[in-house]
Amino acid sequence: MGFPYTLHIGTTAILWHVIFEALGIFVAFRYYLILRKKQGDTISKMNRVWIICGATAGAILGSRIIGSLENAPEWFSSPAFWYYFNGNKTLVGGLLGGLVGVELVKKIIKEKHNSGDLFTFPLILGMIIGRIGCFSAGIYEETYGFPAKLPWAMNLGDGIPRHPVTLYEIVYLLLIWIVLARLKKRFIFQEGALFDSLTVFENVAFPLREKTAMKEPEIKDRVFVELEHMGLKKDAHKYPAELSGGMRKRTSLARAMIMQPSIMLFDEPTTGLDPIIGQSILNYIQLCHRRLGFTGIIVTHDVPRVFTIVQKIAMMDDGRIIINGTYDEIVRQGNPAFQQFLSGSIDGPLHYV
Repeated sequence: MGFPYTLHIGTTAILWHVIFEALGIFVAFRYYLILRKKQGDTISKMNRVWIICGATAGAILGSRIIGSLENAPEWFSSPAFWYYFNGNKTLVGGLLGGLVGVELVKKIIKEKHNSGDLFTFPLILGMIIGRIGCFSAGIYEETYGFPAKLPWAMNLGDGIPRHPVTLYEIVYLLLIWIVLARLKKRFIFQEGALFDSLTVFENVAFPLREKTAMKEPEIKDRVFVELEHMGLKKDAHKYPAELSGGMRKRTSLARAMIMQPSIMLFDEPTTGLDPIIGQSILNYIQLCHRRLGFTGIIVTHDVPRVFTIVQKIAMMDDGRIIINGTYDEIVRQGNPAFQQFLSGSIDGPLHYV
């Protein structure tokens, strides 16, 4: 096999390029639907449909217009004008056309909310899959790289080592994904870090008002749903000074969860709480994890109680991880440092000043 790669079904040959383009669109749209169901949408369903139609139409036209204009004289002089137009596409043109299509539709339907947040990760995923298809076409896809003498230069079908630019783009898109995912992290601080002058409701609503374009009725509904999960609905009107330690922790937890993060960092979430309230906070964390499916990291000295909700344990000493594994694995190891920490003994490998 060689470039362009094809799939043979009987006597029919289908380019992998075409297959991956279609697969990229399908997977990206399915991922968008999953995110919309999980995170909710600030835009009505009908307006969202119109925006998607605008993005699709704009991307189809933009990719072909920019692709054909890359060699405008050849396009305009071609006897098969529309065939040439349909056969030349660029990713940049698709993105620009999609953006123009979205903005035109939003202007027509008078939609003022941000519409791109739910599209970001699906779009990156779709482009990664699509660029795999472009790579499979080699030099028969017009964005192939220039000749190169670098160790990773590849023969893309013409016997000349070239820059695998599509692979560069895939790596770049993966890095963008990682950076954006890290920016979505949320934190729970030891003391909750609540605004003293705001009520429980206003504290939890704060990130929605600052980071989204949701309307107030939508914010109200979403906040009360989160407060219901935390058992705080009847305390929505109270200020932090009127709350117990456990209630402040739950309010802080609700404020972080309202943005439905993919990663959560908990800094001593049970500090200063009695054992019963502390266990209730851990139970709430576990319920939130089951509901939202985030990756959670808990920094705590509250052992062994925290072992009831975690899947893996890591123990640090002097800035180094000295134990790492599941609870059963660590117990079987019989690590003396771990045993000393559990027992609270001053005798052992751990030394404190």
